[in-house]
Amino acid sequence: MQSVSTSTLVFVVIGALILAAAVTLGMLGSFAYLAVAAVGMFFVAAALISNATRSRAARVPAFLALFGIVVSLVGTVTTIPFLLLGVGLTATAGAIVLLLAPLRDVVGAGVPRGRDHGLGASVGRGWPRAAAYMAMRRLRYQ
Repeated sequence: MQSVSTSTLVFVVIGALILAAAVTLGMLGSFAYLAVAAVGMFFVAAALISNATRSRAARVPAFLALFGIVVSLVGTVTTIPFLLLGVGLTATAGAIVLLLAPLRDVVGAGVPRGRDHGLGASVGRGWPRAAAYMAMRRLRYQ
């Protein structure tokens, strides 16, 4: 059985409680259950992202993209500033992914975990790549 991280568990519990509140509001006849259910589903989606991405470096852009899409959808129904904020958040998430892509290539999937091949064998040439490799390793094992 796969271990579940603390953030995934917290998001699932919060999402389940909010969805239960939405069901209760729906049974009472309130149309507010639609908004409450949307927020609950957002927390469940955040739990799925938290479970799917194990590294902290990949989790931040994923949450930003999810939040940007949700705010964009709300902005299409309500006001233009929400739409622009959502598009900006989604673009920021894309920029973060593009900025982290060279670092991900340095650490790459070709280096097996748990084995230290030394900086020369796993990183390649030059000290900037070695510094980037060490920075990503510190992020991974924190």
